[in-house]
Amino acid sequence: MPHVEKVKHVVQIERWRFDYMFGIDETSHRTGPYYDIRHIQFAGPILEPKGVLKATHGEVICFPDNRLIGASEQPIRKFGDRLGSPKPQEKIRPAGRVSYRGKNYSAHLDFPSDMLHPILTMLSAGRYRYVIFEAAKGSRDAEIYNFYFSDRKDEDDSAAGWDDV
Repeated sequence: MPHVEKVKHVVQIERWRFDYMFGIDETSHRTGPYYDIRHIQFAGPILEPKGVLKATHGEVICFPDNRLIGASEQPIRKFGDRLGSPKPQEKIRPAGRVSYRGKNYSAHLDFPSDMLHPILTMLSAGRYRYVIFEAAKGSRDAEIYNFYFSDRKDEDDSAAGWDDV
């Protein structure tokens, strides 16, 4: 993956909600008889990047994805895999996208669906106060490379949080 200059985004969580929908899948791209849609939506002030955006508040929507369970693990290679021609490198999907134009700001994040319960538990306990992510710099519709939820705005504040545990 080529080197891309990144910029840090910080959205403070003022409000959040969890929506769920279930039904019979009547779409043309169905994968089974039923579908369900679950997502977590955050809204709050944009604390970073400073001086770049006209928007002061934003929205972040997080979608659980079953295909991402175990995605960070390296696949186990078989002995014979090294003998044949190398498989073409699959394009790595970004962790999400951020879009901002004028006063509109929204981000879409995908995460492994097995993390839905822990994330909702931490939100319900009031332990997550910020959504923090890195996105490509200089684009109004940028790929997000990584993200995390935190009770601290800066990594430097992390050590102070251990007293709260």
